[in-house]
Amino acid sequence: QEAEKKTAEEAVEKAKEALEVKKSEAEAQISAAKEAKQNWSAASKKHHEAQKAEKVGLKEMSTLADKKAALDVVIDEHFAKLVDKTAGEPKKSMKEVTKALKQHGAEKQLLEAISAALQPEKEHGGFEKVVIETAMEILTKARANFAGKVEASEATKAALAAAVESAEAEAKDLQ
Repeated sequence: QEAEKKTAEEAVEKAKEALEVKKSEAEAQISAAKEAKQNWSAASKKHHEAQKAEKVGLKEMSTLADKKAALDVVIDEHFAKLVDKTAGEPKKSMKEVTKALKQHGAEKQLLEAISAALQPEKEHGGFEKVVIETAMEILTKARANFAGKVEASEATKAALAAAVESAEAEAKDLQ
């Protein structure tokens, strides 16, 4: 009986040791699963934020391109035709030109002077030429500014797309 008791006690001890090993393994797996969940959650959040930033960036780029296109129309269609006296609707063209000049910082005196200088029946003397040149400078500077921003936004667009792709790959790797 002593031998059986000793054998049983040894078996109990081995079972306790095996149980401790299994318990440690289970705890390690639980810890790894928690860490994986946290990593995936962080990667998923990063992906979502990258998508959001890309969406905002694309909207801003679109707005810049639209503003540049609108300014191109003002310069090429309205202003140029007022200067060479071929505007089909001079009042509408003048309204568009003065609106654009005002948006881009032209002073009140220039707005008043450009309206007088670009009257269809008015000849372009020295003063009118200076007024027209000054207005054109303001508009072409604004166009160049928009063009630069649109060009710079193309690099930003690529960077945002790369960030989304990277974050998406990271999230997929962790699933």
